[in-house]
Amino acid sequence: MTEKANTGRDSQIGGMWRATARHWPIAFGLAVVLVLYLTGIMRNFADGLVVAALIYLAWGVVRGSYRNHRVLWLEAVGVPVFGAGTLLALTLDDASARIVLAIGWVAHAAWDVYHYRRDIVVARWWAEQCAVVDVVIAGFLLWPPIWR
Repeated sequence: MTEKANTGRDSQIGGMWRATARHWPIAFGLAVVLVLYLTGIMRNFADGLVVAALIYLAWGVVRGSYRNHRVLWLEAVGVPVFGAGTLLALTLDDASARIVLAIGWVAHAAWDVYHYRRDIVVARWWAEQCAVVDVVIAGFLLWPPIWR
């Protein structure tokens, strides 16, 4: 009986590792945010929102995703929309800017989920880790102790 219990436990642990390996982009995304924050590379998170949108645009060119003009149109609209949100945040007081940027990062996470589900423009692993990064950054922006 003990042998069966151990086999079941080993099976559960193996399943956990397989699930972790399958979703490695989540761990990668969390590590990216942590490194960016702790090194001070990205503390205001405004510039990153535009960079994230530009990465999608560039990746789509390299991947050849824009043969479909609807996809090109979607990306061409996305970059200025995220850019406009960033510019708006730069004109606001600190507290309001953090809220606007957090909304922008959550919107970009939704953008990532759309790309992940449709498997367009960027690799699915990128969209998955990017969604995690975006949500964590939004959390950083809305958590006041980080900004003191």
